[in-house]
Amino acid sequence: MPVVEIITPREIDEQLTRLADGINNGGLKLIDPQVDSYKSGADQAGVYVSSPGPSATDTIAFLPFSLAISFFVLWTWGGTGSPFNMVRLMAFKDSKTLHRGMVAVAVYYSLIYFPIVIIFCCARVLLPGMEAQSDEIMPTVAVVLTRRLEMSWLAGMLMAAPFAAVMSTVDSALLMISSALVRDLYQRSINPRASEKFLRRLSYTVTFVIGSVAVCGAVNPPQYLLDMIIYTGSGLAACFLAPMVFALYWPRTNTIGAITGMIAGFLTHLAMYGAGWLMYDRLSPYRLLQLDPTIVGLAVSFVTVYAVSRTTAAPSDELVDRYFHKQKTYS
Repeated sequence: MPVVEIITPREIDEQLTRLADGINNGGLKLIDPQVDSYKSGADQAGVYVSSPGPSATDTIAFLPFSLAISFFVLWTWGGTGSPFNMVRLMAFKDSKTLHRGMVAVAVYYSLIYFPIVIIFCCARVLLPGMEAQSDEIMPTVAVVLTRRLEMSWLAGMLMAAPFAAVMSTVDSALLMISSALVRDLYQRSINPRASEKFLRRLSYTVTFVIGSVAVCGAVNPPQYLLDMIIYTGSGLAACFLAPMVFALYWPRTNTIGAITGMIAGFLTHLAMYGAGWLMYDRLSPYRLLQLDPTIVGLAVSFVTVYAVSRTTAAPSDELVDRYFHKQKTYS
C-alpha cells in the first residue's frame, strides 16, 4: 500500500524516530494525527466496537443507521431484482419447492451473515490500515489467523467456500448475459429463423468472450472494485425490482409502466452517483437523507410504475387471464 495509517501512540513514536534518524521508510507516508485524523470517530474511546464506527472520509461515520437500513434493503430485497437471481428462481420445479428454499435460505443466511459482520468489524481492529484495500480483507484475515495457529493449510479451506459462492454467481451472470444477447436480442430481433445449431455455437462464443473479459478484469482488477460491485448490485435492484413486483402481484401493470419504471429507477440511481462523483471526485454516491441511492431509486421506480400503469391502457383480458387465471375485475 502507498499509505499506511498509524493509530497507536507507540507506532507514531516509532515512525517519528525512524524519520528523525533518516532511516528509509520504504516510501510510506506518515499520517499526522493532528492534520489527517478521521472525519468522524477520531480520539473517541471504543469507536471501533460501537455503532456507527469511524470513517476517514465521511462525517456521518462508517455505517450510520440510515445506511444500515439501506444495505438491509439492498442485499435482501434488492437482490431479488437482479436478472441472474431471476434465472435461479425460474429453475424451481413448483411453488412448494420455492417455499422450502425460502425457509432454508433464511436460516442459512442467518447462520453465516451474523458471524461475517462480527468478523470483519473485528478485522478493522486486528488489521488497521486495510480500509485502503478492503477487497483483500477476507483472504488476509484468513492467512494471518491460520498462520498464527500454525495451520496455514486451513486458509485454503476457508477461502474455498466464498470462492465457490463467487463461481455460482458468475456462472448465473454468464448464462443470463449470453441468453439475453443470443435469445432475446439476436434471435427475436435480428434473425428469428436462426437454426438451433447456430444459436448454440453463438451462445458458446458469447459466453467465452464475456468470460475472457471477466478473467482479464480479475487478473488486473480495476480501481474502486468494491464500489463498482455495490454500484452494479444497487443499480440492478433500482432498475428491475419494482417492475417485477408489480408484474407478479398487480394485474393492472402494463408494458409501458414496467419499462418507464425501469428507466426512472436506473436514471435516479445513476444521477445520484454522478452527483457524488462531481461533489467528492471519487466513486461515492450522493446520499439523500443519508440513504443509499438504492432506496431513492426504488422509491422512484415503484411510484413511476404505478402512476404510468394507472394512466395508460390496461392489459388485455386474455393476457390477464393467462398469468392470473381470472378476468379483468380490477379498477
